[in-house]
Amino acid sequence: MAKTVSVGEQTKKFLGDYAQRIALHDLVVAKTREVVAVIAEHQIPNQARWSAEELQEQLQWFEDATSELRTMESLIAYWGDPHHRQTLVLPVARLAGDPVAASSSSGRHPLDWYPVLLAAYCIGIAAVAAGRYDNLVNMLHASIAAPIHWHSDSRLGLLMIDGTANLVKALKILPEHKNQHVPRSEHLFTLLQQELDELFYLEGNYETYFDRFEVLLALEYAHMDTLGGRARVWGPPGRFAWKLRREVASSPFHRITAEAEAQGDAWPPIRAGLFGGSAQRFQEISALFADWIAGAGWY
Repeated sequence: MAKTVSVGEQTKKFLGDYAQRIALHDLVVAKTREVVAVIAEHQIPNQARWSAEELQEQLQWFEDATSELRTMESLIAYWGDPHHRQTLVLPVARLAGDPVAASSSSGRHPLDWYPVLLAAYCIGIAAVAAGRYDNLVNMLHASIAAPIHWHSDSRLGLLMIDGTANLVKALKILPEHKNQHVPRSEHLFTLLQQELDELFYLEGNYETYFDRFEVLLALEYAHMDTLGGRARVWGPPGRFAWKLRREVASSPFHRITAEAEAQGDAWPPIRAGLFGGSAQRFQEISALFADWIAGAGWY
């Protein structure tokens, strides 16, 4: 009996051969179509209050439905080069452009954007782990062709965070997240650790890569958001936010800002195009963000 080849093994095989880039794209398209179709048929109970068991069941369903696609996205973000740009962003763009997610004018249902968030975090953490900041930029700045937007800007990095705002509140139903300041971040940190470690053998570096991704996500969100006209500098606080208050100079946020200041425009995230490719812009946004965190009442 022939051995069944997993989508992860197929993805790695195609990534290793430039001549197979079209075959990889076709493989990703097929899996994306399958996942989008399955999610479109899934009925999320529309009720005012969920029990912890009901929410956990729904979370698990989406996690299982996107598992193979997340593996593919992680591998492409880690190993992919500019030739794989469209292949990388296609799944998250299609998930975000799904009519169910797109119609959520303010993140109507807490789980509408959960599949997008799962895929985006896998891409972001893997890209940071590999130093492929170009792949991170491509994901965050992917333009979403959805019929309805509640944000004037259609880039994925903005829409994803806005679309999962209600998920933060919903996760507090779960006992393990009840008293946490950043339940969305804590949930994803625990959920993705094993699968990404199995793919890339991250071990003790996983937390560093996770925090680094969330710092860049928060600051790039703030960068894009203020360009769109918002006066207040805000970005989604992750686990790094409470470390910023507790660990002072040794926090992930401070390490990243010190690194950026030392390298200026030569800093890899800047060279890849984050913050408009401007070290000065990064310094402005990060300073204002730090001020906001310092005065945030949710601590």
